Amino acid sequence: MAATIDTLQQDNAKLRAAVEARIADSCCDGGQCHPSAIEEEPDTIPVDWIIRGQRELEKSRTVRFKGDGILAAQPDEEAPPAERLLLQALDVIRDRRPKYGGPRDHFKRTVGMINAAFAGVLNRPLTEADWAVIMTLDKVARYMGPTKTADGPIDLAGYAACLAEVEEP
Repeated sequence: MAATIDTLQQDNAKLRAAVEARIADSCCDGGQCHPSAIEEEPDTIPVDWIIRGQRELEKSRTVRFKGDGILAAQPDEEAPPAERLLLQALDVIRDRRPKYGGPRDHFKRTVGMINAAFAGVLNRPLTEADWAVIMTLDKVARYMGPTKTADGPIDLAGYAACLAEVEEP
């Protein structure tokens, strides 16, 4: 534990030195125009560094803040449709996880109900991965139906991601 704390303190000192050097190199008066930017206490990160960093991220086209400061990839208008679709799927996953829990827990509950309902029909209990496949097939079946929805491909990508997660050991 002490080694971890020492390593973190060393890393923090290196980060502080790099930021101070950057301010000295890029600031309008070698860091002197922003006296609050360099603190007396070595373990304190000045608030203006945090605010400046957040503003730089907000200006960036590649990330955006979503919800309580969660960074999310910003879809580029010029990006291929597949890339935009996957970014939308990521937003859906991030939105649904707090509502329904992770796919392993959510699918485990659902599979338990299906196993109970179809116990006389099944040769073996369904798994969480089986449920992810069932939901993927359900989305394909919906998409093949008379009414296509814009979020069908997004849902497919999301359930494929969930399948990968529940199959992970």
